[in-house]
Amino acid sequence: MTYSSVQENDTQQPLAEQDTVFIEQKIEWLEKKRVKHVSSLHLYEDRIESEHHVYYLEDIFDLSYRWSEEQIGFLYIHTVFGIRTFHIHSSPEEFISAFHTLDHL
Repeated sequence: MTYSSVQENDTQQPLAEQDTVFIEQKIEWLEKKRVKHVSSLHLYEDRIESEHHVYYLEDIFDLSYRWSEEQIGFLYIHTVFGIRTFHIHSSPEEFISAFHTLDHL
């Protein structure tokens, strides 16, 4: 299976969530601006959903991260299609622990 676009109308509650951050840089007139966008990863029994994609657990090898307090960290989703990186501002330990309780690859 490949990852796909997020489907609307899902009533299932996530088992865990992890906030992610994207910082967009814009240049307006003579000024450079940074716009911070916050979204979440949602862990379900069969998948992880981001704002724009679905990663099915059968395609995920593992999750890992690098993070220090007061810094932007990185959460990595290791899939059969490659590694997907997300920027994070908080520890993903609970999210990863919940992931490891599920059956995957």
